Amino acid sequence: MKWTLTKTVSVPLAATLLISGAISFVITPSASRSEEAAAESRANLIHETATQAYEQKRQDALNKAKRELDEVAANKETEPRRYFPALIKMFHASVAANVPQNEQEFEMEKSDKYYREAVEFYSKHSLVLDSDASNPQQLQNLWSMSRQVSAKTFSELFDKLCKLNDSKCEGERYSDRPMFEALQRSRRAVRQSDVRQLLQRAIDVRKADLGATSAKLAPLYIYMSICCEHLDDSAAAESFRLNACTLTAKPELQINEWLQMSELYGRMHKANKQESAWRKALAIAKQNNTTLYSRAWTPLIEELQDRHAPGAEEIITAILANPDRNGLSDLDEFLGKQVDNLEKQREYQRAAVLIKKRLAAPKAEISSRMKSSDWQIRLSQVYLEQGNDKESQSVFESVLASLTQQGIPTDEVQRDRALLLNRLGKHVEARQLDRQVPKLTGKIILAAPMMVKQSIRFGHNNIFNSFDSNYPTYPVAMRLSDRTAPGKPLIICQGSVTRAGNLSIAGTMACQQSDSEGMRGNMIVPVPAGIQINDALKPPLEAMRLESKSPTALQNTTGGDYIATAIPSNPLFLSKNIQKPVRIFIQDNEDTKDLIIPFLPTRDISHQQLQIWYNGNKTIRVRDFSGLLYAPHAKVIFDFNGSFRGALVASQVILEGNNNIELDRSSVGYEIGK
Repeated sequence: MKWTLTKTVSVPLAATLLISGAISFVITPSASRSEEAAAESRANLIHETATQAYEQKRQDALNKAKRELDEVAANKETEPRRYFPALIKMFHASVAANVPQNEQEFEMEKSDKYYREAVEFYSKHSLVLDSDASNPQQLQNLWSMSRQVSAKTFSELFDKLCKLNDSKCEGERYSDRPMFEALQRSRRAVRQSDVRQLLQRAIDVRKADLGATSAKLAPLYIYMSICCEHLDDSAAAESFRLNACTLTAKPELQINEWLQMSELYGRMHKANKQESAWRKALAIAKQNNTTLYSRAWTPLIEELQDRHAPGAEEIITAILANPDRNGLSDLDEFLGKQVDNLEKQREYQRAAVLIKKRLAAPKAEISSRMKSSDWQIRLSQVYLEQGNDKESQSVFESVLASLTQQGIPTDEVQRDRALLLNRLGKHVEARQLDRQVPKLTGKIILAAPMMVKQSIRFGHNNIFNSFDSNYPTYPVAMRLSDRTAPGKPLIICQGSVTRAGNLSIAGTMACQQSDSEGMRGNMIVPVPAGIQINDALKPPLEAMRLESKSPTALQNTTGGDYIATAIPSNPLFLSKNIQKPVRIFIQDNEDTKDLIIPFLPTRDISHQQLQIWYNGNKTIRVRDFSGLLYAPHAKVIFDFNGSFRGALVASQVILEGNNNIELDRSSVGYEIGK
């Protein structure tokens, strides 16, 4: 038996017993206690130095605020707009000052003193300090500051602040919101029961000054109702909310409060009272010809539908008769589901009536998720399913004429109708229509690394960069020159482009229509003439069929053609030594649902090495992908935080947000189908 001692400093205090014929015992001594103490001392010194610097910075801020306050103090009565901000700054500096434990109470008294002075000064000069009576910002600032004063000072000044609020608020809910937030979010430990007590004091003060029937009491009753709900006092919440509904003066606010009352009754499981409340809101809207905000009503409609309670269709009819100026965006999604359900139940007549109501709605085009032409197509489909071929064809032809007049391609609309005709057994009509759809001929050569037929919708924070897989060192100078090359756009969209958030594109984008406000700052150019987007390639006769959704045949392939009814779900790490493209041809069958591309092949794989061809119209969701995705009739959705590297052809593209897209410029002019 042999013992071996080795000295190592990489791992402190390690002991390893190795047995292999002879036994070796390796001992690594720890660092000395003196070294550990020195390291701890250095850390403490760094921390102490940083703390002292931070404390000194806060003390300097306090001294500076004091000097500025002293400079304007002599003229405070003649120049209140200079003195009041200096006083506010002094208060915040005093609150932030770091003082020893035994002096903290004294320092809080000093900051409370500045707060008292600020409230008194504001009460004398409020007309000057808040010249805009409808937006008393300085008063709101005082309420916000009250969160940082002592409970004693806040209690003493609360009535005065309430009286100041009374003179400013206009009886709308947001007017008293700063007060309610000050009660709820104070640094003091405030219980809901204490908040209720203070709100009752505010109500008493306002009643004494303005009278019990004043509309200015309504906001306080609303907040009292919310507080009572938090305290599980449903009866009190109901009482205060009813008072608010009665006192609220403006019709728009009355409607909102009765809807809130309806929601409260729903939580209390009082169905009859709930219906009475929303009917009251509806009656007020009709009586005053008030537009109905679909976002406020849609949750109620869905709840009534789920409970099979009456009234949902009545509310929908009222909203469609007089929608809010922002349009019907929230109601449209719900209506679309309703039409789908009615079609499944073969209640085509009711579906047609609902669509006609939607089409007849004024302002129907404003901020709607579905355009008028989309609803007309739905109506044409319902007529066709109903057996009313003549009416269906009439509506369909009017849609085609409208789209053509706007310069929007119609081949996708015609293709969808042909598929519907086939599904309904009208094969002759389907073939006839299919022959009318323009068939593009010629080789498949891309004019841009990303080509889209109908529309692109950008979410928030999407980044588009370009690279050249034939030229890996693709310099920055070339990328920058792309920005000034209108004849070589990075993206081509033959339809419309809209944007909801930040967007960065390292190049130009060609489109038919764009949201000019949303696209400001990006280089938008016209679509070049002669742009064609061909159908996807068909699989060759020698293509192998993949029966599995996660085919092992692709794991070590060096190239070849494959047919699948679904996109492989497992990661595809293809060899870099691919001799010819790996081409996957996706074919729909009866079970085909939306397609998902969750895999990211080896990052060096290019569009010349991995290609997915799809001629169907299902939705494709992309998370991470590298290669070519050619789906000219499909909607492609990039999930949040997704990435894409290569080339893309689609009918519609939606980027949900935080997507990183790298487009391969070497795909331009490359004969992809060869």
